[in-house]
Amino acid sequence: MPKDVVETQFFKTWLEEDGIVYSEVVKGSDITLEVAIEQLEIIRKLSKSNKKVPLFVDSLHIGSMSRDARLYFTGEESFKTVSAVAILVGGPISKVIGNFFIGLNKGGYPNKLFDAKEDAVEWLKGFLNEQYSVSGKY
Repeated sequence: MPKDVVETQFFKTWLEEDGIVYSEVVKGSDITLEVAIEQLEIIRKLSKSNKKVPLFVDSLHIGSMSRDARLYFTGEESFKTVSAVAILVGGPISKVIGNFFIGLNKGGYPNKLFDAKEDAVEWLKGFLNEQYSVSGKY
């Protein structure tokens, strides 16, 4: 794991040499709007540039996510930071939250649910160095 890992009560997040930001939800975390705002700022700082980054999210152990957090993660601030999102899902809770997330993201950036990390990372590699307009349309 890289040296620049940011750990909070809710996420462990880092930028790999492959250019993808990886974020693991801490087991049982309940993601609120405040947590979402903090997490997006961490992703922005880890990217160390003004370029958008592909994001891998391991949501296997998520507890819940508020509606406000989902809306924030799929809103304009995210469109300025993220080029694509791959969400690793497994159990029923992570699948429901993942489907809500994808249902809310109307044209902001490509996103997809995966049940295998390797498939998700391979998909995200296609979005390295992708630049989308700040309006969130691609």
